[in-house]
Amino acid sequence: MRASPILASALALACCTSALRAQAEGVSEAFSDGRYDLALEAADGLSDPVLAAEWRFQVLHAAGDLPGALSAARAGLTLAPTNSRLSQNAANVALALQEGSLALEFCDAWQRALDARASNAGADAESRPAEVERLARYRASARELLALDAQARAATARARNVALALLGGTVLALLALARGARAATLRA
Repeated sequence: MRASPILASALALACCTSALRAQAEGVSEAFSDGRYDLALEAADGLSDPVLAAEWRFQVLHAAGDLPGALSAARAGLTLAPTNSRLSQNAANVALALQEGSLALEFCDAWQRALDARASNAGADAESRPAEVERLARYRASARELLALDAQARAATARARNVALALLGGTVLALLALARGARAATLRA
């Protein structure tokens, strides 16, 4: 996955202090250059642990390490449970990993983050409908995964029952044949 310069710039601008901004620019440069190893090192050096988690997620996700990206998002959500970016990113990765129940958990966290943002006076009302729609799509996908998982478990149980019935029938047929052969031997 190619590093997104727009994303790198957005995360760099999200920093509040000039010192943190300078730290984040180091991460952004390495990320934009595709130097994920250096970007991870720089992210680990950020003084804001939530921003560090966001960057770790982005770098690991871009590098294709989805389980690592999910761990980074979880770490950030532990520190900032109402971070909607981390919640959305975690739900996205959980869906990619086909973890429906985990995706629903992150969708719930995302919903709480949206609700917390809406209750703030300066909430970004313009982007909220699109984000609510995206959240609904993620929830629907997670529920589909759970339904598929339930169907797979049910099919596995049916296949196991059929296999056991066939095995039982085979054993009974062999016993009947053995009993018949023994009776024929005794009569002779």
